[in-house]
Amino acid sequence: MSEVNEVPVKNQDTSRRFERFSHRARGNLWRQFFELSPLARPAGQMTRLAKALKADALELTRSEHGEVHARAVASMVVTSDAYRVLLLQRLREAARGLRIPLSNHALRVAQTALLGVEIGKNVRLGRGVYFVHSLGTVIGGDAQVGQRVRFYGNNTVGTAKDNGYPIIEDDVWVGAGARILGPITVGARSRIGANAVVLQNVPPDSVAVGIPARIIPRRDAANSEPIESLRPSVADVVNLGM
Repeated sequence: MSEVNEVPVKNQDTSRRFERFSHRARGNLWRQFFELSPLARPAGQMTRLAKALKADALELTRSEHGEVHARAVASMVVTSDAYRVLLLQRLREAARGLRIPLSNHALRVAQTALLGVEIGKNVRLGRGVYFVHSLGTVIGGDAQVGQRVRFYGNNTVGTAKDNGYPIIEDDVWVGAGARILGPITVGARSRIGANAVVLQNVPPDSVAVGIPARIIPRRDAANSEPIESLRPSVADVVNLGM
């Protein structure tokens, strides 16, 4: 009698296992279908675009005003050329992700014509990069620029001998007219002096001044407050020009 009862129990276990397997298989099938769907890529790109633009607006507002509130953010979004540079850059990134033919190039031309900044098609800009004065700034090749980096105008980030492009880490300030050239790394929180020509690695928390640039430690680095809350003072501007 017990042997007769064992068969239905085994059948029930097998049936439950099959149902669980079928449920997982259907879930995987729908997931694969969505990932391959023509609607999946645009939805993902638009979500990333919205998040990037929001983050840029908040970071630029904090850099400009020292604090974030609705009125300051609205003013930044509506009136700031620095935000427009990033707006067009994020649109370029989204267009590249969507593989829309010629869109990246067309937006790059518009970015240069309207705002005077030239940014290469493979450049990566971090959150809240602040073009204090965008006119005359060129960032080429596949250069990488970290978060909250400031460009004070007429800057070049490019290659010296076609041997690679710079990496600029977070919270770096690049003084007016400065050039950063070659496969080098500019460390976080460093300051590049006005008209400096940087051809070598810059350690974090350093100052680079001169042609070619020489490296000196930042005297205020040890006890400085977080860089995103700082605004340039007269002393900063004088030191950048030394």
